[in-house]
Amino acid sequence: MKRATQSALILTAMILASFFGGMVGSWFFGANTASAQDEAQVVYADEVVTQALRIVDDEGNTRAEVSMTDDGTTGLWLYGTESELRAYLGTSSDGTPNLFMYDPGDDGSVRAALGLSGYGEPSLILFDSGEDGSSRAVMSLFDDGSAGFSVTDSAGNASVMASVNADGSPTVSINDAQGNTLWGAP
Repeated sequence: MKRATQSALILTAMILASFFGGMVGSWFFGANTASAQDEAQVVYADEVVTQALRIVDDEGNTRAEVSMTDDGTTGLWLYGTESELRAYLGTSSDGTPNLFMYDPGDDGSVRAALGLSGYGEPSLILFDSGEDGSSRAVMSLFDDGSAGFSVTDSAGNASVMASVNADGSPTVSINDAQGNTLWGAP
């Protein structure tokens, strides 16, 4: 055999032996592979694009979610240890921002809401617990410069109302269950 051909065969045999030796060694001694589930990994990215993100605890319970619903509502939903809804921060389908806090009891009703009207007027509303969830206290600011506060009884009748009108003049009234003014100023 010629020397060049012999050298080529030896080189080819060495390359093949190295390749197969690496495969066999990996198979016998185990490849050192890792996955995100095996150990925590830090991933850096300038941008992540997704339609939803769900965060779960060690038991698989949903604890937080960022997503958009079919009607265009987008938000951050926060859950308790048993995946029960506790808070929502997001925008409605028309872009109006809202914050809702939910009852920690079994009924999961809204207990407090902070939001803006379609005109950008902020309001804080506190609700009764239970299925009816009647609003019991409301505080609002209006575009005309006025502000108001009202407290209702369990039937929804305004019992105490206080406001500062756009001109700066205050008003206060206390009403009975039938809506009759018991006391007012001015």
